[in-house]
Amino acid sequence: MPLEAGLAVALAQTTRHQWKVFEEKAYRIQESCSDLNGYEAFIHDLDPEVVLRKLLTAFIGQPGEEAVLKVIYLAVAKYRKRHVGKDVFDGTEFNKLVRTAQTTRKALSAR
Repeated sequence: MPLEAGLAVALAQTTRHQWKVFEEKAYRIQESCSDLNGYEAFIHDLDPEVVLRKLLTAFIGQPGEEAVLKVIYLAVAKYRKRHVGKDVFDGTEFNKLVRTAQTTRKALSAR
């Protein structure tokens, strides 16, 4: 996604927009988009728990949020397995996952 990354970087230069790069493997960002050399990439190795930790690191999470995100992740993963087809990036299917995450978050907040 070099084009999208370039747009995010350009937007950040003229507005208060922030951008972050998440990558599965270390140093792969230099191969796919060498213009981002020198910027910190959050490497996650496709491990869901590492992804959650990196998200909290990148966006300055509050204490206890990692556990909340893990519960949301597990709820979404369970829902996806039972109700969503293979194409999670289809608008309708993706919205189902978003609603599941929102519902789970609200239920956790109500406790």
